[in-house]
Amino acid sequence: MREALIGLILLAGVRSMAAAESGVEGAINIGSRLELFVDRQLIDRMEQVELRLHEPQKLPLPVSPLRGDYATVIKDGDLYRAYYRGNDPGYKGKRDYCGHPGETTCYAESRDGHEWTFPSLGLFEVNGSRENNVVLAGQPPFSHNFSPFLDTRPGVAMSERFKALAGHPGYDRQNQADGLHSFASAGGIRWRKTSEEPVIPYRPSWPHAFDSQNVSFWSEAERLYVCYFRTWLSRHGALRTISRATSPDFVHWSEPVAMEPNLPGEHLYTSQTHPYFRAPHLYIALPTEILAPHWPETLAADDGCVPEFLTPPAVTRNRRDSGLPEEAEAPLQETARHIAASPALQLLARHCYHLLYNHSDYKAFGQWPDFKTSLGELGEVFYLLLLQAAAPLIRRTHAKLNIPEAITQATSNYRNAAEKFQSKNNGRWGFDRGILSWIRYHVAGKLFRIGRMEYKLEPFNGRVEAYRHKQTGSTLALAADGACFDEHGYACNGKPSDSSGALPRTCRLGLDALLFAPHIVVENAVKRAVVLGAA
Repeated sequence: MREALIGLILLAGVRSMAAAESGVEGAINIGSRLELFVDRQLIDRMEQVELRLHEPQKLPLPVSPLRGDYATVIKDGDLYRAYYRGNDPGYKGKRDYCGHPGETTCYAESRDGHEWTFPSLGLFEVNGSRENNVVLAGQPPFSHNFSPFLDTRPGVAMSERFKALAGHPGYDRQNQADGLHSFASAGGIRWRKTSEEPVIPYRPSWPHAFDSQNVSFWSEAERLYVCYFRTWLSRHGALRTISRATSPDFVHWSEPVAMEPNLPGEHLYTSQTHPYFRAPHLYIALPTEILAPHWPETLAADDGCVPEFLTPPAVTRNRRDSGLPEEAEAPLQETARHIAASPALQLLARHCYHLLYNHSDYKAFGQWPDFKTSLGELGEVFYLLLLQAAAPLIRRTHAKLNIPEAITQATSNYRNAAEKFQSKNNGRWGFDRGILSWIRYHVAGKLFRIGRMEYKLEPFNGRVEAYRHKQTGSTLALAADGACFDEHGYACNGKPSDSSGALPRTCRLGLDALLFAPHIVVENAVKRAVVLGAA
């Protein structure tokens, strides 16, 4: 259902701080510092050259690989230090939530970053023994996402050469929601908590904030500590995204600022943001990118044009065919104009349309955003536009099935659903996105409305056996005993009204024929034996 891409590069650098006056208007004075050419920001023109990605080299698998969750690797001189989440196998309590007491923080070392050793430190008793590499235990929920770094700030106290942030919001996790706490260590092995209260407090207005690996570092370019952490509020709705805060002393932190790196429908996990060591004024993030289902198909189908169902003529036509009143025309057209004016919203609208009408495997409509950030009070009208877009699709399906026009009009009429939403939302136009899925039955020709009743066609789930005559090729499908069919071939719960009956599956195989007795569908039905040649 989801597609993960690891290795997306985001440049979150501070080039603007280094920009200076130059003899050429708009030029960036880079002085003598090194730069990373991953895009064309610093390139004026290119002649007979091209940007080319470095080709990775295949290496053998390590004999002693680094394992664990939320790993952090720090280069300290010639030594690589790694920290990762482990679990105490002796913990007998509940483990069905993040930040439980059985989580631990483990340590490993490497000289080449390929083969790792796991020293026995003897700091904490885990599973009845101190022979382990655990550097933090018994302090839930901090081992869940303990994220250290090597503090390179000039003049930093040796006792705080290593620092870390850790914490968890606690929603439904049996832990109090407070925020990120600070830790410090002289050598990266023995850690102590340096804040009783969270240095970056959690706020209920940030859904799921800190519910990930939250990374921090000293910024040589900004002369501040910087923390990049998980939030869930983006301009495209409820998506896993990235925010940041800064601090002069690792104690007092600024108000968080949303980075807004997401594309529509894109979730970004574990940003791993860190200064590039050869050019520390540039920050590189390598998040795991989770795309909404079928997003690549939407991108491939995007022609840059406004989706047809959002064009003014289509909005009016679909409104009429859906039975919506004239009063809905203005908010529908205004919402469509707002979406058409934004390439991001336009692409998201196309994606939602495809998910609803072209991908029957998708069912998570209740998780869709409310669009209030982008569209304000018109946010839920988006789903009304999506709803009425079903009208031409229903008409096309009914035409293939020769459905009478009266039934087509009744099935396409969504006025009652729209007015029900309006009555529950202080007169606002819109539609409940959580119940969009049943529209698919109308479009597929499986659900019809006649008057105030709806009729749904479903596959026959009973056992059916088919027989084919070897010589003539004629076939006969035999349903299980007790199955009844009407004159149109549809299965019904009662007895069919005609006397022809339906053949039961049970039969007696003779030497040269199959012998059947038909169902007795009415009391005075003709009792006939049916003989099929065994050829």
